[in-house]
Parts: sequence; structure tokens; C-alpha cells
Amino acid sequence: MSAGQIGLADSDERKADETAHQCHILSLTDLDRCFSELSPYDVISIDADLTCASALECCPTSRRALFEINQNNKSKIIQGNGHVLHRLGGLDECAAVRLADVKDVQIRGLSFDEGETIPPCTLADTRCPSVVDVQFAENVTLANVKTYFGKGYAIRVWNSSDFTLEDSIISDSGMIGVYIGNYKYGVSKNVVIRSNVIARSRANAIAIQGAVSRDPDHPVLIEGNILTGNHWHGLWPVPGVQGGITSGGQLLLADGVNIRVTGNIIADGRCENCRPVGQTVAAIEIADQGPPPAGVAGLVIDHNDFLDGEGAAVRQNPGTEVSDITMSDNRVVGFRVLDTVVSPAIRAFNRIEADGSHVPNEIVSYQRMGRYYIGRRPDKLRSDKEAVFYLSAAPRPGASGIPLLQCGQSAYPNGRSASALMACQGLEQVKAVLGYVFERSYPSGRPFFKCRANGSQLEYFLSWDSTCRGYEVISQLGYALPAVAGRSHN
Repeated sequence: MSAGQIGLADSDERKADETAHQCHILSLTDLDRCFSELSPYDVISIDADLTCASALECCPTSRRALFEINQNNKSKIIQGNGHVLHRLGGLDECAAVRLADVKDVQIRGLSFDEGETIPPCTLADTRCPSVVDVQFAENVTLANVKTYFGKGYAIRVWNSSDFTLEDSIISDSGMIGVYIGNYKYGVSKNVVIRSNVIARSRANAIAIQGAVSRDPDHPVLIEGNILTGNHWHGLWPVPGVQGGITSGGQLLLADGVNIRVTGNIIADGRCENCRPVGQTVAAIEIADQGPPPAGVAGLVIDHNDFLDGEGAAVRQNPGTEVSDITMSDNRVVGFRVLDTVVSPAIRAFNRIEADGSHVPNEIVSYQRMGRYYIGRRPDKLRSDKEAVFYLSAAPRPGASGIPLLQCGQSAYPNGRSASALMACQGLEQVKAVLGYVFERSYPSGRPFFKCRANGSQLEYFLSWDSTCRGYEVISQLGYALPAVAGRSHN
């Protein structure tokens, strides 16, 4: 046997050994087998989209979740390979994923579609399992995980340490997007929530009710996320107010020690049913839930964009125990004030700007009407718009989860461009979040395009025309719907 043949034999042996430690899932039968006999496997590879349609299929009697990893197993990877798990039954009986008393577990590249037409939970429901439930776990990472239409909490993490959620999408949660800890029953430590999109949770996008770090140099980290349109439908009553519904905040910081909120975009907070009328949805709400040791200490809020809101961007509820707060280098657009924090705080280099997001101009104009409309007059000599587009308020299954951002430069206030990147590439400021594109198969969806006129770095517009009417085609941005007839768009 030649040296080359020896190398090939070694390679084949390694591949066989790797395959022996993987369990491949192509059906619900494979899934049941893999998770019932989990110990021999390091990797669970999901190789096809799956659908469970009943409680019997979605909640196997031997487990408390469809995917369950418990104390008998550690060092596991669930590799979704971009596939989708559709759950149409058992949503009130079990979680999709339950990680209990485990260590070193990763879930990567997996989507959960919990059924758009199935109603969310209410406060009266006695059972409402999370999509992903993490308890008594250490070193768990969820990366590129997507949840759509979760009925209660999309992701719940209690009594756990070193948890990371990154590069993920949480859309249309029935209650809360990410629920971290409880100061009394289940504090979590060393949590990182980074580079995610969380949109249109009925209540908070993220609720920190018990998260701590003992090292200020390595805090609980909420970094580089985009939170939009959360807390649009209040759920919890206002104490002492008959029929009262509280407005809350998109990010709730209730109880924690050494928390840093940095580099996030938090936009479009409105509550449709909150009472008394006049309550506003804060970008960040600081509100402890009980007596000491509840409270927030060692909080840094820096380099965030708070856009298109009302009232205070950062609101401290009366009576909240807060200490050691720093707010610096934040940009506030549309809110009346930066904060209502009454405890001593360090404030530096924060910028409060006039709300320009609703003001039409000749490059991009849009108006909120439950969703977003964006249009453009292609030049000063014409008064008609190039087009008007109807976008989704939250990421859709099968479509890009990155919102279209309205971007601009401070030196050119009327220069606007729509960007489908997490940040405004090459431009200084995010002006507004325009919305999210639809999937190709959505009824009446049509492709639309980003165009540039006359080679200008400022003259961008959007068009249904794939040739941009002879101007430069930058890219197809996705699919949108034609604007509803009869509505005003300015």
C-alpha cells in the first residue's frame, strides 16, 4: 500500500468514526430514536425539515420536550443545518427543546415555527411552555436559532451559567422573547445576548429578572441587538387601576448585577391596549420585582440608538432599587428625554435629536400605519412617488430576518438610503427601522429593488422595477406588498 493509500485509509476511518458519533434525523421516527438513545452521540444532525401535528407527535411520553437533553448527557451539539421544525400540536403541553442539568450544549442553525394561526397564551393559561427551556445548565450556546410565533416565552433561561444567545431571530412571541432568571427562584450568571433580532413580542423583547456577573470586566452583556416593535400589546395589570394594563419597556432590567447594554438599536415602541391611556413604551425599563435582594446595580448603558419612541428612552419605575448607573454615548431620536432615573447616575455624551422619522423628504418618506410605508419621488421635477411598499412588522419564516434600516449622514440630513445590513454600512447614522421583508411565497408579494440615481452616494431610491428605470441597480432587497389602496402615504 502506498503512502497516498495509507492517507486515504486514515481519512476514511476518521469519517467513519465521526459518523459513528452522529445521529442523523430525517423523520420524526429518527428524532425519537436519537433522543431516546442520546448517550453514544456527540452530534445530533437534523437533515430535513420536520413537522409534528399533534400532542402525541410533538410531546413524546418519555420526554418533557420534543428535544430533551438532561443530566445523563453533556457535550452535545444539535446541528440544525438550516432546517425548520414546524410544531402544530402540543404547544400547551411541552417545550420544543428542554435542556435540564446539562453542560456544554450547543444548538446551531435551527428554526422553530410554532404556527402563525395558533393563538398565543394568555395570563389565564395554567400551562404555556417555552420554545426553548434551559434550566440548571452550564455553558449553553444558541447560535443562528430562529423562533417564530412562540406562544409564551420563546427562550427561558433559569438557574444557569455561561449562557449565550447570538446571531438569532425571535419573532412574534406571545409573551416575552427572552426571559432570563428570577432573583428569588432561579438567578442566571454570565449571560451574553449578542447580535440578535427580536421583534414584535407582545410584551418585553428581553426580560432580565435575575442575571448577575461577579466580574464588572465581564458583565452580563446585551450587545449589538436590534429590538423593534416589542411590547405592542400589554399583558400585565397595573396595580390599583381597574382595567389597567402596563406598557413596560422593550428591554426590562428588573433584577441584576453588573449588566452592560451596548451597541443596540431599540426602535418603534408602542402599546395598542395599555391603560390608562398615555403610558409609553420605554426602550429600557428599570423595574425590580420584589424586595432586596431584588434591584439593579452596576448598570452601563452606552452607544445605543433609541429611535422613534415617546416619553423617556430609559425609564426607572418609582421605588426601584438602583445603584451605580452609567449612561454614555447614546443617541435618542423621537423620545422626549433620555431617562427618568432618579438614583445618582453618570451621564456623558448622550445626544437627543428631533424626531425626523415621520417627516417626508425627497429621498425616502414613510408613515406608520400598523406596518411601514416607504416611497420616494425620483427627482425634484416630479411630484409622484416612485412606489410605496408595505413591509412586515416582524421577521417572517423563509425571509430575511434583518430589518431594512433607513440610513443617513448627519452632514446631509435629507440623504437617506435603505440598508439590509445590521448596521448602516458606510453611513453614520440609523435614522429609522423601516420594517422586514416578506417571504417569496407570501400572497401578493413582489420583488423590490434598491436603486441609485446618477451615481450619487446620496440619491438612493426603492423601486418595483428590476431595471430601476434605467438607473443603477444596487440589489434586490426582498419581497414587499403593494400599499393598501386608499390610504395616505405622506
